[in-house]
Amino acid sequence: MENSIFVLITIVGISIAIVDVYLKKTGLPVIIFYLIIGLLVGVSGLNILNSHGLNEIYFLAIEIMVALIVFEGAFAINIESLKRVSSVVRKLISIGFLVTFFASSFVVYLSGLLDLQTSFIVGSLVTVSGPTVISPLVKRASLNEKVKAVLIGESILIDPIGAIFAIFVLDIVLSGIHADPIFWIFSRVIIGILFGLIASLIMWLCLRISKKFEKDEILLLLVGSAVATFSFSEIIADGSGLLSVVTLGVMLSGMDIPSKKEVQKTQDIFVRISIAGVFILASAVVDLNVVIALWPKGFIVIGLIVLLIRPLCVLISSYQSSLSIKEKAYISLVSPRGVVAAALAAFAGEKISSDDGAIVVALVFLIIVITVVSQFSYAGLLSRLLGVESMKALISGNGEISKRIADELSSNGYQVLVILSNEEDGYFDNSDEKIKIYKGSAADEKFIHSLNLREVNIVAGVSDSDENNLLFIQIVKTIKPDVKSYALVNTLDSITAFESLGIKAIKKADAAASSLLELMGNPSIHNVIGGEGEPRLVLEVEVARGIKGKKVKSLSLPNGVLVILIHRKDDEVVPRGETVLQNGDKLLLFGRSTNVNLARDMLLQFN
Repeated sequence: MENSIFVLITIVGISIAIVDVYLKKTGLPVIIFYLIIGLLVGVSGLNILNSHGLNEIYFLAIEIMVALIVFEGAFAINIESLKRVSSVVRKLISIGFLVTFFASSFVVYLSGLLDLQTSFIVGSLVTVSGPTVISPLVKRASLNEKVKAVLIGESILIDPIGAIFAIFVLDIVLSGIHADPIFWIFSRVIIGILFGLIASLIMWLCLRISKKFEKDEILLLLVGSAVATFSFSEIIADGSGLLSVVTLGVMLSGMDIPSKKEVQKTQDIFVRISIAGVFILASAVVDLNVVIALWPKGFIVIGLIVLLIRPLCVLISSYQSSLSIKEKAYISLVSPRGVVAAALAAFAGEKISSDDGAIVVALVFLIIVITVVSQFSYAGLLSRLLGVESMKALISGNGEISKRIADELSSNGYQVLVILSNEEDGYFDNSDEKIKIYKGSAADEKFIHSLNLREVNIVAGVSDSDENNLLFIQIVKTIKPDVKSYALVNTLDSITAFESLGIKAIKKADAAASSLLELMGNPSIHNVIGGEGEPRLVLEVEVARGIKGKKVKSLSLPNGVLVILIHRKDDEVVPRGETVLQNGDKLLLFGRSTNVNLARDMLLQFN
């Protein structure tokens, strides 16, 4: 067994080096490569890695790595976004979960692949999606906040619930219905949540006692607390660990933690290693001959689960919600299966008799591959067709000003496209997935046309050349005339040329002087907007047709968002709760940036 452990470490290490450094550039989901590597070294290939060689270490390694993955996903969740769609997520992980379980089980049974009892095991395994596949898909497709919140929230919360439920169903199938498994499932839920809450309270106290933590110290504190919480919860009640780390992660995501974004990026390294290990281990026990033998029944089953059962669940769960029809359609067609399904299938396959166990593993493996490959391939295109993408901003120019603007827009929910000449470098890197760098000339019309500007709402020219800025914005406005355009002007004489074309322009010296005077003259306002914690944001949103005639107090804006002013034609109205909105009104919103962006998305959906 000792040699098998070193073999596993070697395979995972080499795989990460090859996949994350080289094969990732192909644009394909990395888990596909890990699944292929698992097949090559597992029972269907060289047979140098299998569950028998690793014994108990096989399932222990999977459990710990899954716990780290799920914790990272829970810690990255946007609590305020989740609150806006909490009813949809709540129904998806309850009503939708049960509909998926029963409907999938009966579809498998009616196909004749397995008996009814074993079909229930498959049904329990395919209920979960998971942040390992949803998170990269959401980043790839650049979705709006509501759709992103539903998909991420569902994937994170359904993982531990699905894991506990799958083990519960497996126990029922193997030992029959009796009091033990029923007591087991409720006790694991209660204990998991309880330990997660206790751990989060301890973490909160640690952060309150000392606020002077370095980024590395915060990272160690978070990872250490996750591992300790999972392990201690498992010691007290095996099977409760996943729910405890999810509870801990969700609670921590709502806390004001120093260097939070930087820590999340660094924490991603642990998650990448865990993802590689889990998918390689899970696919190593898959028998390819059994997978091939599933044609055509297995493929029909998967088609029904993806194209019929999933949309039905979303339709039921999102009834009378704030989601638009297009947003519901997108969520219906996106639900790839991930790491928990793979890990649980490997576990279930070992517990069931050889033939049925092999079919269970093969069927779950097949649904993971098909959903991941197909949905990753069409996720971006589908988001554009249905109009559920996040808003985009286009910037031309390098330097500190360009970087600051890009960072602010990115943090406020925009997908930012930055054009740099081939010579420009130094200020931008590829660490932020919301900021995409394009090398080329901002004055090249053919190049600008190639950027797909359909979803661009804002364009800004901030290079050192007024001529290039003017030409760049003119090209963009020929493609999209209604785009909001801004420019930083280097010489005073150029301002008239910009303003004559409807471009809002400001001279560099004026911008610096205004900022300094505001800081000198209004320190209290500056402290409110630039203080500690999440930055505040002032944003203008035009009243949509669907809310014309409504009162301000009936808008149900997110917590802490204020309508501080209404621009109405040539007048300015200080709003009250009873103020009735009119067509063409522009609302000036103020609050925490996350909440203001949610309010904007909510108001724009009434168009």
